[in-house]
Amino acid sequence: MLIPPLDAIRARILNSWRNLDPEIVVDTDSDNYIRATGIASAILGLYQYAKWGINQWFPDTADWDNLVRYASARGVTQKLAASALGTLAVTGTPTTSLPSGSVVQIGDQRQYQTLVPVAIGNDSKATVTVAALVPGTSGNLADNTPATLQSAPIGIDANAMILEMRGGTEDETQAAFLERMLEVLRNPEAGGNGYDYVRWAKQVDGVDRAFCYPKRRGAGTVDVAVLSNGLPPSEALRAKVQAAIDAKRPPYGDSMTLIIQQGAVAVSGVLHLADKVLLETVLPKIQAALQEYFGSLDPGETVYRQRIITIICSVNGVKDLELVLPAGNVTTRVDDSHIEQSTLGAINLTLPPP
Repeated sequence: MLIPPLDAIRARILNSWRNLDPEIVVDTDSDNYIRATGIASAILGLYQYAKWGINQWFPDTADWDNLVRYASARGVTQKLAASALGTLAVTGTPTTSLPSGSVVQIGDQRQYQTLVPVAIGNDSKATVTVAALVPGTSGNLADNTPATLQSAPIGIDANAMILEMRGGTEDETQAAFLERMLEVLRNPEAGGNGYDYVRWAKQVDGVDRAFCYPKRRGAGTVDVAVLSNGLPPSEALRAKVQAAIDAKRPPYGDSMTLIIQQGAVAVSGVLHLADKVLLETVLPKIQAALQEYFGSLDPGETVYRQRIITIICSVNGVKDLELVLPAGNVTTRVDDSHIEQSTLGAINLTLPPP
């Protein structure tokens, strides 16, 4: 909706008055000019309110409150921060039980809680599903993080190991929420089409990207792969996604939720910078630009060497680049035994020798 400026509205009012009375005074210091300005201001406000009202009809222009209301009528709700899920390995005397709700803590005071009880096996070992007590990305951990049981039962060693802990996410952003809403409008549920599986997977807290591969293992199969914060999910989150899909998918056929095999692509080379431009100034910008590029890649997509050169040379202050790694394009596979995706590895960019 095109809104005329205040001057144009006032000019139309004054022209209308002069058409009715050619002798009327409309100078800028006249009472008529001041009166027309007030009326034009009120009309401009009506235009702006009308435009705002029209914007509320469409999800991509609606205010946040109206978008939430619009989406809720279609079964789409904002995903709140999700707790990281993972696996805890414990040791102790065989048959000794670790109750559900047991708290384990790592060195920086972050705490996790067992979700189910578990008994120590005959090999004096056991694994159990645990979740971060505080939702959000702060609960994500590197694999094989040492931990300590806060109140270890008799017969169970207090020293434990968190084998994996991933899937913690923050509150869904407005942009991500809007994108899920638009997906519902563009692709209404069809009882098990490919985009239905993607939608069902992304409805699970902790999942931000999902990919569907119909007939990947043959007729009647539908495979789904998901990412959480750009990384493969923990086994606990993968199982949660599979359960969510099984609850909604057609009762026939075979569906699996799989882990994406990610491979890091190292980037190294020699930068030629403009005068008075420092390496430490451009490196964060290069890191962010490359991260955005790799974050947009789907499984099976090729990383093009020339694209990396273009991205780096597009950063302000970079004049040229002698790229060493990758030495060529990096390909990935999606077939009946592979779901591969390239991610950004170590960045080692230096200046030419003096």
